[in-house]
Amino acid sequence: ILGDLMLNDQEWGMEVLRKLPGKIHIIIGNHDTPNKIEKYKTLPNVVEIVYATVIKYKKYTFYLSHYPPMTGNLENGHLSEQLLNLHGHIHCKEKFYEDRPYIYNVSLDANDNKPVLIDDILESMRTKKEECLKMKNKAEEEVRQMKHEVQEEQKRIASKEQSLEDKKASLERKEQSLDDKKAQLEKNNEELKAVIEEEKTKLDKLYSGWCGKTH
Repeated sequence: ILGDLMLNDQEWGMEVLRKLPGKIHIIIGNHDTPNKIEKYKTLPNVVEIVYATVIKYKKYTFYLSHYPPMTGNLENGHLSEQLLNLHGHIHCKEKFYEDRPYIYNVSLDANDNKPVLIDDILESMRTKKEECLKMKNKAEEEVRQMKHEVQEEQKRIASKEQSLEDKKASLERKEQSLDDKKAQLEKNNEELKAVIEEEKTKLDKLYSGWCGKTH
């Protein structure tokens, strides 16, 4: 029994436990106080009171606990290679804790207030595992696709950046060429001014000489 054996009417609870057939193994739950545990020990059909235990069923290994523990990751191996957990504690209708295929909620809330056969649990675990693997593979494929798209976008951005850098370098070269031409034009202009001044001076001298002769 995976914990929380009785809450309010302890006398009635003890009577029910006393009438249960077979040997009772009790997993301690959060409502199983030290006082209650001492009462459990007085029952002749109770053979074990622990916080958790491991049992073998056929080729499968089960970890029995009141609280849902993390017993394994989603792997491709056979269920017989995993540590499978059966737990209670949580009062919800979901059979699998946090949607994990190796952590099964056997509480009445999740199983229509009925006992559930261990072979049915194993079949549910197999189905859930396949469902989770498909979701995992799909998610991994989506991540790979997203990474590919990001890489392609990064390449496009890098190509555009390189194109802009090339255009920038081309504009800088053109600007430098214009600056060089401007400087050359200014130099030519200064040289032309100097020639004009020189020729003007010569003309002035010639004119002065010609005027002197005419007088």
